[in-house]
Amino acid sequence: MYKAILMTLLAIVSSSAMAEWVYVTKTEKKTAEAFTAYADPTTIRKTGNRVKMWVLYDYKTVQKLGVISAKQKNEYNCKEKQSRQLFLSGYSGHMTDGETVLIHNEPDDHWKRAPLGSVLEAVLEFACGWHPKLPPRNFPNMTVAMVMQ
Repeated sequence: MYKAILMTLLAIVSSSAMAEWVYVTKTEKKTAEAFTAYADPTTIRKTGNRVKMWVLYDYKTVQKLGVISAKQKNEYNCKEKQSRQLFLSGYSGHMTDGETVLIHNEPDDHWKRAPLGSVLEAVLEFACGWHPKLPPRNFPNMTVAMVMQ
């Protein structure tokens, strides 16, 4: 059990150091829930209509459990415009710096549809390759609950 946890932590640390985070979008909220979304295109893996990719959410202020940034491995169904979280790690610093304060390695069983005009839609479009490099887009109606679920 300890070996599995250690291997997971080493994978997180090494992948964070080599990640090539590309800006995707940000929320326009002027609240504590405001964040910027980044994607690592070097992690994109396509199989049929599905794509797996790492995403980073960098918050303006501290969130629940002391999280300031969160890194997720998500799977996207490009045909159905849905996503599900495969892995989540939360960090006490910006851009995955600081200590790891949260790890959730249980893949979601259910898929979430990406609402039109949402940050999730922009990330899904990036992952599915519909836009080689998205221009900056701001989405006013995004909630943290959507990202952290």
